[in-house]
Amino acid sequence: MIKVKQTLNLDGGTLDGKEGPVEIEVMPGVPTDLGTPEKEGYTFIGWEDPEGPIEGTEYTYPLDDVPITATWTPNQYDYTIRHFEKDTTTQIAEPKTAKADFDSEILATDEAIKIDGFTYDSSKQRKNYNNNSSRK
Repeated sequence: MIKVKQTLNLDGGTLDGKEGPVEIEVMPGVPTDLGTPEKEGYTFIGWEDPEGPIEGTEYTYPLDDVPITATWTPNQYDYTIRHFEKDTTTQIAEPKTAKADFDSEILATDEAIKIDGFTYDSSKQRKNYNNNSSRK
């Protein structure tokens, strides 16, 4: 049988330690295991061709070049907003925990609460872009 080269678009992920796009050799008409790529902060949903999602990781290529793309969903992580009296470690309201997608920006103003006698200080606002941040 004849072998042809096809390209996998990993959409920012890696496959077997290689960054995409990755070229593979396949035999048209024979099922090929595309593998399971990885991407920090994301869960692999599956592969997709121009006609839509591919069931599983096996794909039977035709003779023509077919673009195959990895699809992802961002992982969600818990974050907590705490309100402190200015220049102290005294909490002035109950902490609020919520969830956010990996690599999303979280602004304290999104969860701001009104507390009598206190003014929100935006200069103390911290941004969290991913789960590697230790900020609270």
